[in-house]
Amino acid sequence: QCKDAASQSTRAKQDQTLYEASIADILHAARQLGPEPEQNIGDPTPANLRIAWSRLHSHWTKEAHKTFELEQKLHEAADQQNQFKTEMNKLQIDVSLANLQSTELQGRLKESEDTVQNLKAQNSVLREALSGKQMQLPEIHGEVDANIIRTADSFQEAQQEAVEAIKREAAVLKNEIG
Repeated sequence: QCKDAASQSTRAKQDQTLYEASIADILHAARQLGPEPEQNIGDPTPANLRIAWSRLHSHWTKEAHKTFELEQKLHEAADQQNQFKTEMNKLQIDVSLANLQSTELQGRLKESEDTVQNLKAQNSVLREALSGKQMQLPEIHGEVDANIIRTADSFQEAQQEAVEAIKREAAVLKNEIG
């Protein structure tokens, strides 16, 4: 029995030493959080251990909340970054489409300019022909001259309409290009 009591006493002293070391570590950790005048942690008493444990628990809870909030902000930032990437991709597609449309409109504008040049050349030829016919055939003034003048007027109207259409297309192109 003495041996058992001595053995139990030795184990109790070892346990007490471990408890005191654990308590000292807890108190030290609580002191590291900063001094709080109302909760001055001194000797390793049960009351001071309770105060130290409360401070540590409160600190860990606050840190856990901060960590959670920061993780939430990180997820929100990642979501926002993905949204920005998606929007940027959409804008790049829009720019590519606008460039294609611009190229197409430039081609159409060139075709229209060529058509106008051809019409001007034809108009010039008709005017020369009209002026030459009037000098060569003065007796055919009546109906033929009126038809030629109507044809020339129609031609000029068509030419003016073509020029206006080109101007409209050029304005649209300028607006789309920005």
